[in-house]
Amino acid sequence: MKKLLLSGCLLAGLSTFAQTTLFQDDFESGTSQWALNTGSGANSWVVNNTYLGFSGLIPDTPNQPASITNGPQSSYMHITNTTICGGLSVCNANFDTGSASNQNSEVATSIDASSYTNVTVSFWYLCAGQTGVSYGTMEYSIDGGTTWIGTGTEYSGVSSWTQESVSLPAWDNSGSFKVRFKWQNGGGGLDPAFSIDELLITGTAGSVATVSTDNSFAPNNWCYDDVVSGNVGFVAIGTFNAGNIFTAELSDASGSFAAPTTIGTISSTSSGSLTVPVTISAGTLAGTGYRIRVNSSAPSATGADNGTDLIIHDLPVVSMGALTSVCDNSSSFTLAGGLPIGGVYSGTGVATGSFDPSISGPGSHAVTYTYVDMNGCQNTANQSITVYDLPVVTLGTYTSVCDYTPVFALTGGLPTGGVYSGTGVLTGSFDPGSASIGTHSIVYSYIDANNCENSATQSIVVDGCLGVEEFSSVQVTLYPNPANMEFSISGTNADRVELIDNQGKLIKVYNSQNENYSLENVQTGVYTVLIYSNTSRLTTKLVVN
Repeated sequence: MKKLLLSGCLLAGLSTFAQTTLFQDDFESGTSQWALNTGSGANSWVVNNTYLGFSGLIPDTPNQPASITNGPQSSYMHITNTTICGGLSVCNANFDTGSASNQNSEVATSIDASSYTNVTVSFWYLCAGQTGVSYGTMEYSIDGGTTWIGTGTEYSGVSSWTQESVSLPAWDNSGSFKVRFKWQNGGGGLDPAFSIDELLITGTAGSVATVSTDNSFAPNNWCYDDVVSGNVGFVAIGTFNAGNIFTAELSDASGSFAAPTTIGTISSTSSGSLTVPVTISAGTLAGTGYRIRVNSSAPSATGADNGTDLIIHDLPVVSMGALTSVCDNSSSFTLAGGLPIGGVYSGTGVATGSFDPSISGPGSHAVTYTYVDMNGCQNTANQSITVYDLPVVTLGTYTSVCDYTPVFALTGGLPTGGVYSGTGVLTGSFDPGSASIGTHSIVYSYIDANNCENSATQSIVVDGCLGVEEFSSVQVTLYPNPANMEFSISGTNADRVELIDNQGKLIKVYNSQNENYSLENVQTGVYTVLIYSNTSRLTTKLVVN
């Protein structure tokens, strides 16, 4: 059987250090100091002085040595099968192998060992059971029963009363020490069941290990979203045992350590001036009363805090109004709407507080407003601004016209629904006479559903037809008139013939003398025919049907 400290070692220790009794129970006064059966199963803890079994089926519990108070059959705490105990009144140390059990019996009130080292638990016990199947264990807690830790020893295979002593460094200087015994039944094994008597807990009075945290931690204030790393200095006085861990804790915003946050640890048995590296996560709630302390685990010692309040500043509340959509060709404009005032705008197309759509280009763009308050804490607000692409606008070409050509409607602008403008242009028509001789720009402008405007431009030439005089005495005839496939001219030899529609657009040009002038692909309608011969020109009409 594994022993953490043999009883001989305990006796040697007692010869050097005076042990103080911290807790004892010989179970002659019942169960007042214990909380029984905090687990589950039909095999339960009881306290009695029953040793008698049953008809050779359940063996008697072995007698105790005379050294045990009121032995050989004193009152003791043990496991019994409650079914048999209730039915046949067989209530000695026995268990039902068919009933899986996990029953605890713990000291009801925490033991204050804060001023003691060499804390030792000794007891007499029985437990036959079966190794790994049905056995007893001892567990301890140094936080008043919130967390339980096993000592690592399995109690089984022992059918005569045996004394056990256990001492662990983790128990030293514990202000909330507890022990409990656990019965594990997995379905087999022999009686007697786990039995306990003459429990004694002692400790050596002496100096208490102390830990005090200094106030050197920096920074002493930061912002809610900062990750803060550094070193916490502390002074450890006393002896610290193997496995000791120094733990740095952060209080809540009011300085309370009721539910502290662990921010760093180091494993060390050293004493004196030490440091522990810590990291405080971003998102720790804002507050003005934070404290830091360092605790030790072996022995358990709660450290004094740093004595100075640490401040975590909340982030400033930052907002930004919605941004109006603009067109790709809009002028650069000053951004506004960010609060509190005094912040900085950033994003694609943003420079020195202004937004330039020509730099950002079309699409949806994020604009960020960043503000830093007097504590150096920064927050941001975001809005998107949409830059619309310009509509695609086209305009067909125009042929030259004479200055005496009648007013005609302008066409060719796409998408439809736009507006024509330029010299000689009025309500969508072009007046060559008003425009005068020369080259003129016709502009077609279109505004789309996003209120974005684009335009296309073409030139039109107004010709004064210089050096050309109208026929005055020549009689010229077009035939047939109306015409269908072709027409002819009598009365002159034409060098050039132009066919112009009623909008002033040149439809056909005939550059040589012909007997017949083709009207192929010419639509029905009334056309103006210009006939040029030497330096003369004649204007007449032709009907095409």
